[in-house]
Amino acid sequence: MAAFGPETGAVGWDWRVNGACREDGIDWDVFFTPSGRESATACRRREADAKSLCATCPVIRQCREHAETFGEKHGIWGGLTVDELAALSSRIRSA
Repeated sequence: MAAFGPETGAVGWDWRVNGACREDGIDWDVFFTPSGRESATACRRREADAKSLCATCPVIRQCREHAETFGEKHGIWGGLTVDELAALSSRIRSA
C-alpha cells in the first residue's frame, strides 16, 4: 500500500506518490541536514544532489506549494532549501 494516496484517506497528498524522491534507491537523507555537524562543502554537495533530483520531478510545483502551505522548517522542498523558500515567499508578499 502506498504511504500517500486516496486509499489512505490523505486527501490532497496523493501527489507525493509521483515524486522523483519516491523512486527505488533514492536516499531521503540527501534532502535533510544530518544530525550533528555538516561541513559547508558537504552541505552544498548534498543540497546540489537533492536539487538535481528535484529538477527532474513531475510534482516539483506541488512539493514547493506543500512546503509553503505547511511552513516546512527543514529540508529541500520543490527544489529549494527552506531558506530559499522563505526568501521567495517574502519577495512574493512584497510584490
